[in-house]
Amino acid sequence: KKSKFLFSALITNILSIAVHVYLTIQHYDLKLGITGEKSVCNLNATFNCDAVAASSYASILGIPLALLALATHAILVFFIMSVLFEMTANSKRILRYALWLSLFIALISLVMGAISSLIIGTYCLFCIATYLLSFLGLSFIWIGKEDKFGFEWVEDIQALCGYLAKKPTGA
Repeated sequence: KKSKFLFSALITNILSIAVHVYLTIQHYDLKLGITGEKSVCNLNATFNCDAVAASSYASILGIPLALLALATHAILVFFIMSVLFEMTANSKRILRYALWLSLFIALISLVMGAISSLIIGTYCLFCIATYLLSFLGLSFIWIGKEDKFGFEWVEDIQALCGYLAKKPTGA
């Protein structure tokens, strides 16, 4: 049944949130010098979470990417729960939002993986876990969607932004 795949996507994204909470805490601990403890995934020069977290690619305007990812996954969890627990009248649209957001997360994972590999030259095992979870979550949502992925994206964006497809009437 389709809902078991959506439930799997929910679990996958909750796991992603948990990993991003750890990465956010580790980022702030490292940046603020709160603790002298190294990350549990500091294995060697190649697999070193602290080196990745200390890089200039780990934040945007001082906000850790892990925190931004945490927020993005929380929105995705809300979308999935809305569909699973029938909290919306338009579950197909919300599921398409979830699919688009999950695809965005997977693409960001590819970019961050490429940066880690090609530019930094160091890997974070927890980051790799989030990359894998993002693709797993995307797969579960893709399999769990009820209809073929259509071209409703224009209408979805209009609905998301609060615009009406028809012109307003009146004076």
